[in-house]
Amino acid sequence: RNLTIKHLLAYHWLLKRCKSPTFVLKVDDDTLVNTYRIARLVKQAAGSTDSRGLLICDVPEKQRVIRANHNKWFVSQQEYPFRFYPPWCKGYGVFMTRDVVRKLYMASSDMRNFWIDDVYVTGILAWRAGVKVRNFRQKHATVTHRRFQHSDIHAMFVLTSFSRRQSHRAYWKAMVAAQAKS
Repeated sequence: RNLTIKHLLAYHWLLKRCKSPTFVLKVDDDTLVNTYRIARLVKQAAGSTDSRGLLICDVPEKQRVIRANHNKWFVSQQEYPFRFYPPWCKGYGVFMTRDVVRKLYMASSDMRNFWIDDVYVTGILAWRAGVKVRNFRQKHATVTHRRFQHSDIHAMFVLTSFSRRQSHRAYWKAMVAAQAKS
């Protein structure tokens, strides 16, 4: 239940120590990133008329708050009184501009913490700061205990629930080879 604090401390560190980046990519540690796809996203964002105020991610459809107390994601009425969460980012991969990081961080100063970090930071704080969450609608692949599929190499993010270096290396090589062909 400390992930919200960790998330906000990362933003604090970034704002204090990293003055030059225009764009920020927040990725979970069990996610592989297709750097070629991300580079295209950055190029698109940088080439737009206004590359400020961007918060782009995989946005779940209108998500109901889980009230079943046996569920891992149970949230009491006292913790969050509404039936639905505001639009928020699934945390495996979130692309944003630095000004959004600042807005989210500043919005946290007078908001009570909520333990589901992705909902709190990219949903509740984004709403409070007036930041629009945009869905990048890009394909991602979820790999559990299987080998990577050929189609996985075109995904922007590959979510893994395991840690096999040889599989990760194989994915990387396949992704680089696919890029060389295009």
